[in-house]
This record gives sequence, C-alpha cells and structure tokens, in this order.
Amino acid sequence: MNYLYIDESGDLGLRGSKYLLIVALLVDDFRPLDKIIKNMRRNKFKKELSKANEVKANKSSLKLGHTC
Repeated sequence: MNYLYIDESGDLGLRGSKYLLIVALLVDDFRPLDKIIKNMRRNKFKKELSKANEVKANKSSLKLGHTC
C-alpha cells in the first residue's frame, strides 16, 4: 500500500504570502518516516514540540528548522 503525505505552506489571504508551496511525499511504507518523526519528538526536540499538534516553521527555533 502507498501512503501520500501532502502539506502546504503560505497564506492566500488578502495580505498573504507572495508564494504558496504545496509538497507531496509518496512512500511505500510509512513506518520508517513515522519512526523518524517520533524519535525527533521524543528525543531531540522534546521540550519544544511537547505540546505541538503541528510544527510551524515560523514559530520554531532555527535549530529545528535546519534539522528537518
């Protein structure tokens, strides 16, 4: 089975972003990607991501942004 992850970045509002970015990632097996995400949340960025439902680049540290 294939898994498709889709995400967008940008704001289409009246005073929104100049650009809109849409990214898609197709994988055959979600487990390796899931494991990487869980390890990042559990270990490297535990404090920063502990209460985050969603990782927002504009509200993250430079260290997190350069690692992902």
